[in-house]
Amino acid sequence: ICGTSLESGADLPGFPAETSATPGVAWRVAMAATPLPPPCGELVYTAGHEAADAVEVWRPRPGALHLVFGDGTAALVDADARAIQVAWPAGQDFDDALTYLVGPVLGAALRLQGREVLHASCVEVDGRAVAVLGPAGAGKSTLTAALIDAGMPLVTEDVCALCFGDDDAAPPAVFRGGTRVKLWEDSAAALRGATDALPRLVPSSKDWHKRFLDAAARTVARDLTPLGAVFVLDRRADVVTPVVEELVGPERLLSLIANAYAGSLLDAAGRARQLERLGAVAAAVPVRRLLFPDRFDALPATVAALLANVRGAKVAR
Repeated sequence: ICGTSLESGADLPGFPAETSATPGVAWRVAMAATPLPPPCGELVYTAGHEAADAVEVWRPRPGALHLVFGDGTAALVDADARAIQVAWPAGQDFDDALTYLVGPVLGAALRLQGREVLHASCVEVDGRAVAVLGPAGAGKSTLTAALIDAGMPLVTEDVCALCFGDDDAAPPAVFRGGTRVKLWEDSAAALRGATDALPRLVPSSKDWHKRFLDAAARTVARDLTPLGAVFVLDRRADVVTPVVEELVGPERLLSLIANAYAGSLLDAAGRARQLERLGAVAAAVPVRRLLFPDRFDALPATVAALLANVRGAKVAR
């Protein structure tokens, strides 16, 4: 998944399973309710005040990260030992912890692996990966699910790991990622007509009712899909019909940097490497802004506008 491989004694729903050995050294994943030792070392990042979005990231030593989330879930990612440990507190379970593994924990592991990662979802359109990115709540997953319903195979959801070839002028490719598209209940109801038409990510939770679209049967089969376009989502109540605008100049690169996954974990050398890589993306791939109405009934028109633009329709300016 996302250009790396995971070994686990437990089934990991939402991850594409392999029946044979994957080349390279896998991350060994251990998930249990047994608490991890307290974090130590350097506190490199902290965010959020509510349990739903709070996180602390510690660096116990070079090559390792200790993530502590607001609800008590913790993860230790050790690049030298190729080990990931995830632990959850009393009152939670494996499904709770899995939501962290498929997102921020995997993102941290990929950063330690030296990969460039965007906080984006991708579908395949005519053989190319089309990425949609934006801050939390921008509508990435809802639009991705609508594109899948329109017949576009999923490439990855939420964690978009890039692969760069030897040709600096060539666009990068996107690694195949997770197969579950996470949706809030209002999005699930808009897409399926009823909230309970899609299963809950954490069935045991009494206060977190996020759903998911299982796209395992509608995910690309190959590991890498060339990146064809990037759309920065801008959902607005005052927009009547979807509009696509070409980003120009520094805005192209800045939009990619702003939506980089786990960018706060980079040191100076890593930041320089990120600027070089994302600068190459901005130079080789169209980066566009998609303005669309903040209404679920505008989803079909938004999907049509994106697909028409990718397939060569005139870009609105």
